[in-house]
Amino acid sequence: MDKKKIISSTIVFFITTSIVLLFSGIFGGENVLVGVQGTAAVLFLLTIDFSLNPVKNTIYFVLLELTIGLAAYIASLNPYLAIISTFLMMFYIFYTFTYNTKKPAFLPFSLAFIYMLYDPVTAQQLPKRFLGLIVCGLAIMLLQILANKDRLKKESVSKLNNALESINKQIELVNTNSTERLSLNKDAEVNLNQLIESFTFAINQNKSKVSIDLLKYLSIAQFLDSLNIELNKTNKFTNTEDLSALLNSIKLYVNNESNIDSILDNISVYESKNLENYNNNLNLVVYPYVAKLKRDLQQTNADKIINEYSRSKFFENFNLKNDLSFKSAKFTFAFRGALLLSIGVFLVALFNIENGKWIIFTLAAINQPYLDKANIKLRDRMIGTLVGAAIFFVVYSIVKDDSVRMALLLPVGYAMTYITKYTYSVICITLFALGSISVGANIPFIAIQRLIFVLIGCVIAIIADRLIFPTYAYKYTQSAINKSIATNKEIVDLLSKKDISVETFAKNVQPLIIRNTWLNKYIAYNNTTLNSKDVDEFIYNQNILDALLNLKEEKMVENIGVSIYDLKEGEQAIKTGIIDYIQLPYSYLDQRGIRTGFIKKAKEHGIKIFTRSAFLQGLVMMEKSRIPQYLAPAICNIEKFELITKEFNEDIINAIIHFVTDEADIDYLVFGVDNIEQLKEDMDAYRNKKINTLLIEQVKQHINMLEDNIIFPSLWSNGKKAE
Repeated sequence: MDKKKIISSTIVFFITTSIVLLFSGIFGGENVLVGVQGTAAVLFLLTIDFSLNPVKNTIYFVLLELTIGLAAYIASLNPYLAIISTFLMMFYIFYTFTYNTKKPAFLPFSLAFIYMLYDPVTAQQLPKRFLGLIVCGLAIMLLQILANKDRLKKESVSKLNNALESINKQIELVNTNSTERLSLNKDAEVNLNQLIESFTFAINQNKSKVSIDLLKYLSIAQFLDSLNIELNKTNKFTNTEDLSALLNSIKLYVNNESNIDSILDNISVYESKNLENYNNNLNLVVYPYVAKLKRDLQQTNADKIINEYSRSKFFENFNLKNDLSFKSAKFTFAFRGALLLSIGVFLVALFNIENGKWIIFTLAAINQPYLDKANIKLRDRMIGTLVGAAIFFVVYSIVKDDSVRMALLLPVGYAMTYITKYTYSVICITLFALGSISVGANIPFIAIQRLIFVLIGCVIAIIADRLIFPTYAYKYTQSAINKSIATNKEIVDLLSKKDISVETFAKNVQPLIIRNTWLNKYIAYNNTTLNSKDVDEFIYNQNILDALLNLKEEKMVENIGVSIYDLKEGEQAIKTGIIDYIQLPYSYLDQRGIRTGFIKKAKEHGIKIFTRSAFLQGLVMMEKSRIPQYLAPAICNIEKFELITKEFNEDIINAIIHFVTDEADIDYLVFGVDNIEQLKEDMDAYRNKKINTLLIEQVKQHINMLEDNIIFPSLWSNGKKAE
């Protein structure tokens, strides 16, 4: 295990234990759980930076702690006050502290409410509890100020350096099949996503506190993120020196060893050398990102960048006005969680269920914004509880001395500081919870009771999640994909207008580009839950499209086209809304484009059609005796075509070409030649008059569809093309 991890975990454990004991000594044993929850909140929130606005946030956390304590006290008075107080408090906590699906910042506060609800105090003891809660609120911000001062800058330097190291190593390995590339790409992705998350949170929470200098780091992170995505997909990249030099200048700037001008100079060198060098996949895509980085680094107005990011809503930090509706995943999650817990609290209080709090703790612990993830957590919690209860039963049945039993809790609590896997964490939590109430207790009874109540909580959660406004990541992801496609179309429509002004671009186009960037971030983020290959493919294609749109924005291209084999690829291209041209194979042996209606559909979307492979790599002109066995199924169709052309007294080459070019919905024919004579022959055929339409109809009627392994040269079994 990492030495630093051991040292830090040990220090955290002893400090936490000391604070809880000190808190108990000052505020009394009845408030020991207040100290536990306060310490948990302090540690939990250290991963989120609230230090940029210390005065405002100090007041906020003090008032929040007091409100949770008051709400818990009211809820403890009777079942009817409990259901109202619990719903209101839980809804606020879930809604306010749901920043994303990875960091459940609501957890320490929701558990704090439940702790105090089931460890109530009298009215006379309430002032002391309130005083303890005030201390907790102050402690949250004190540790924030001490631990998170200049955190955003420090985090930027650290994570950008890590990402740069991973990306540079990937560039070294880009033309190899090294398995190390995948690990390096993932490392860079994790570092950059975490940094972008931190910036987004900081901007949304403290708009006026994020300086232009810090925002330069964000621009660099975005550039590196885009580059990293492309490196994950490309296997061909020449001329790495200029990109490596640019990355080195970025590293020097990040480490305060140079200034912005050094990066801009290297960008100029990169642009000048690669402006017309699009003979490799990576430069084609990276160039627009380099251009965007240049614009961002030259920006001197922080408010413009901040406003752009405020509109992004990447983490769904929605305002109340627009999001109090069941269309919002955040609102739905908060409502479902609050309703479920308030009803549970009401029933436990109404029927006075002994230790029924374990049902409530279970409901709170497994509550998740997206049910795709909740199902996994339910499974892990059930397994962890079963294992933890079994270990507890065996160990505590053997150990009879109460002092030894309590002593055993120390290594369990210490182990919890290391554990990250949820199942193992639940095992420790179960051991700790059962051990805490085991003094003088009937061991088999409390173990079985704990197990039963946890299972009941899981079953209730499963049923409720599916009945009370269920939310699934894949549904919101599909909605975001549809929005991204629609945004693509809006961008293209605006860019297609001639002589678009700088003002119009800044006002109308740029916000759409930003919106689409963050929509795709949101889609990629959700896919960490879904792990969908189709979504991964969409994100990759979208990054390519974004790069092409940037080329269009820079007036480096007028139109965007794709070349396809599979018509499914063509359907995806149509859906993007930005494609001007589609090139696909079409011949008398491969009539998929017309027969399926694909070409007609593309034309209806304003797309021009280029066709290729009219001669299917020369197969249609080969002597029958030379056609390989694996292509033999094509011979029958070739003979039928020859018979039909002979019947109409038509030249074979002329018929092959005009079968394609005479199709009304086909705009252009692309063909390859081996020499000048073939080019002249094909051009002469093209210049001839159109062939008899009856010939075309006969061919369409009598030529059968062939399998993909025949019409796709890439699938020809021996790997060689027909001559």
